[in-house]
Amino acid sequence: MKAVVMAGGWGTRLRPLTCNIPKPMVPVGNRPILEHVLSHLSRHGVEEALVTLHHLPQVVRDYFGDGSRVGLRLRYFVEDVPLGTAGSVKSVEPELDGTFLVVSGDILTDMDVTALVDFHRARGAAATVGLTAVDTPLEYGVVVCSEDGRIARFVEKPSWSEVFSDQVNAGIYVLEPEVLGLFEAGRVFDFSQNLFPMLLEAGKPLFGYAPGGYWCDVGNHSQYLQAHIDMLEGRTRFEVAGSEYRERVWVGPGVDIAPGVELTGPLLVGEDSYVGTGARVEGPAVLGRGVVIGGQASVKRSVVGDHCRVGRLAEIRGAVLGRGVRVQNRASVFDGAVLADEVDIGEETVVKPGVKVWPGRRVAPETVLGDSLVWGQAWGYGVFSEAGVKGTVNVDLCAETAARVGSVFGAAQAAGARVVVGVDPAPAPRLLREALVSGLGLAGCSVWNVGELPAVAVRYAVRALGAEAGVHIGRPGAGSDEETDGQVAIRLLDPAGNDIPRAAVRRLEKDLGGEDFRRAPPDRLGATRFVPGIGEAYLAHVEERGRMLARRGLVVAGAYGHPWLEENARGLWRGLDVGHIPLSAPLRAEPVGELVRREGAALAFAANETGEVVTLVDNKGRLLSKAQAWLVLSEAALVREGTPLVVPSDLPRAVAERLAALGGRPVPCRATRAETMARMSEVERDSGPALFHQSEMVYGGLLGVVGLLDYLVDIDSTLAELVDASPLGEWVHVRVPCPWELKGRVMRLLLEAPGPPNAGARGGGAGRARRERARAGGGARAGGGARAGGGARAGGGARVGGGARAADTGAGGGAAEGLQAETPDGRVLVLPDPERPAVHVYSEAPTMELAEELAGLYTRRVQELVRSRRET
Repeated sequence: MKAVVMAGGWGTRLRPLTCNIPKPMVPVGNRPILEHVLSHLSRHGVEEALVTLHHLPQVVRDYFGDGSRVGLRLRYFVEDVPLGTAGSVKSVEPELDGTFLVVSGDILTDMDVTALVDFHRARGAAATVGLTAVDTPLEYGVVVCSEDGRIARFVEKPSWSEVFSDQVNAGIYVLEPEVLGLFEAGRVFDFSQNLFPMLLEAGKPLFGYAPGGYWCDVGNHSQYLQAHIDMLEGRTRFEVAGSEYRERVWVGPGVDIAPGVELTGPLLVGEDSYVGTGARVEGPAVLGRGVVIGGQASVKRSVVGDHCRVGRLAEIRGAVLGRGVRVQNRASVFDGAVLADEVDIGEETVVKPGVKVWPGRRVAPETVLGDSLVWGQAWGYGVFSEAGVKGTVNVDLCAETAARVGSVFGAAQAAGARVVVGVDPAPAPRLLREALVSGLGLAGCSVWNVGELPAVAVRYAVRALGAEAGVHIGRPGAGSDEETDGQVAIRLLDPAGNDIPRAAVRRLEKDLGGEDFRRAPPDRLGATRFVPGIGEAYLAHVEERGRMLARRGLVVAGAYGHPWLEENARGLWRGLDVGHIPLSAPLRAEPVGELVRREGAALAFAANETGEVVTLVDNKGRLLSKAQAWLVLSEAALVREGTPLVVPSDLPRAVAERLAALGGRPVPCRATRAETMARMSEVERDSGPALFHQSEMVYGGLLGVVGLLDYLVDIDSTLAELVDASPLGEWVHVRVPCPWELKGRVMRLLLEAPGPPNAGARGGGAGRARRERARAGGGARAGGGARAGGGARAGGGARVGGGARAADTGAGGGAAEGLQAETPDGRVLVLPDPERPAVHVYSEAPTMELAEELAGLYTRRVQELVRSRRET
């Protein structure tokens, strides 16, 4: 059998280790990853490998030659332009005359390839995808299969809300040559994003199989270090390249161990290395070829590359050193630090944890290196949240962080782009603004400083000024259940003033991780200027939209989470001729309800810290749930039959049903704010003019309140009457703690269950879970009619685990999100939390008892799965 081995990767996330070599040539256990891959294929009967190359191809060819060192015939094919995974394989199509393997040359695995091929042939598959289970599936393609192994659904590089399994595409495929005939040569084409969906749509036999065995993507530096540890501790079937010097200590030929050396396994010392008198090397650790460890030096849990020199009394702790690094006497390199090829660290220098140093850099003696050279430190999951880049001031978010965010966001814009920047009136946002503005300017962006305003006004400024992007720095604006003291969020906005979409976030994270982005030349640096009057323009905009309210005798009660809004609210309502009763946040339902009834107010509201989202109390004094508020605010935006109105998946289906009954067209979308904002902008762009768009109602803060009052006046109704006319049944939300590394596994096991979990006891069972009840009107059963998150079953009809299925955003929504279970009594939706170690259980039913029972069943099931995994 032939194999196509894709070995052209840049290894961006492994920089700076991959600055001088392609990722497949990065050594693990003193052998390139690609050598492990090719040797493994040879052991499974593969006779010839066609190796596709792009980045630094000569490095691969020089090392492997004709392939005799790995027991294969090797032929090389160099791509001048990257064509994607499937496009790369297409380029060697004339060489493929039968069933063949496709293997990623930068993944370390000892999977049973023979079993994978046998499975493929037994099923008569056109394509079979090798599968493996991972703790954090965000960087991979998540796959769910029916009972016979046929692939029913997959999502490439999902967000947490789209994670419905921990089983992912392992980058190993068995294919029949005819699948390459489905697309033309010379175009960029990917297996997961293009070819596999095409096979599914065409009804071709596409299967998945998990043959077991070790698998590691080696995608970042912690995974790189862990791969060495796994090999040394026997978690793989790869041989350690050396003879056993003592128990769990392997050495290559020509190794010289001086007297008084302490060697603690598991440990590999490469050939021709020297360990000096009194030195201590504590495993798991790997020393490359020709390494010199000076007297009384200490190396622990680290990877030290070929021909490195570690001086006397130096310390290496949990670090990765590339080829030819020099760490001079009494210097220290700490956890997570990465030193690329030929770096020279001066005497008595301290390299702090997480620092990365690019190839050939020299650090002066007696330096404390707390930041990376040249560009900055790598970023991982959790930097970007729903609120943007969020963290505690001077812990997660400091001046250096803000400057890097400004640099990478500015580099993502066209040269000379105009970026609006506004902040909350507090010391931390003001100081972080200066650093972020510097980064934007150094990237060549012009900065328009609009002063100290809430996020809602800065979003308006981006649109009003016609800027290419915007930034707001301030409080996160989270729900009342989340602690935000001491935290600041940097919100990055697109030209419409919306949160930047997830695809843009992923690109920014990649750029920050790779630390390779545009810097403006000295004569193209951006300038900063202050733009006055934006706050006044925003208030005038809101006031102009509410002119119909004048002389209607309306009274509202309002609370404001932002000091600027509080200062200006009285003047706004006076200009609209609307009576105003100031309240303090957060709203407490009972006293506010009493005040509303006593004063005859049309409604009460509380704007959050960003001024974008409002909590509503109707004129009967009832606190509206999130679902009911979404419904009435969206209803106010319904101006004609068929008006598209967005409904996120974490709202009850009854919201979409009611909007459809009113003549709207529900448009489902994923349950993230950025996704919702983007979807609203998309449908509003195509739906024509409106008095108030849904985005203005739901995310416009005061503008939404004004629009709701305008609607109530126009239809001669009250908010309470709207609520009573739109009963939503009952909706229960439970947040269940779940470790990050178990989320994918929990979702998969829920999906694979034969039906709803143990339906014994009613209610209860939430344990430490936080429960949020949402009562909105009452009575009507949530079922039938338009669906907000329904759509076809995963895989177009294939049964996936019985009672539960991967939820679908439905027509126009695209990708799967979470898990949905249907029962005769209602519906359950389970979504992983994108920012916390938790999953969310939502249940919808005609009565609170049934809704709590459904939520309790799935809550207990999640807790059982978490507990069983921890116990094992």
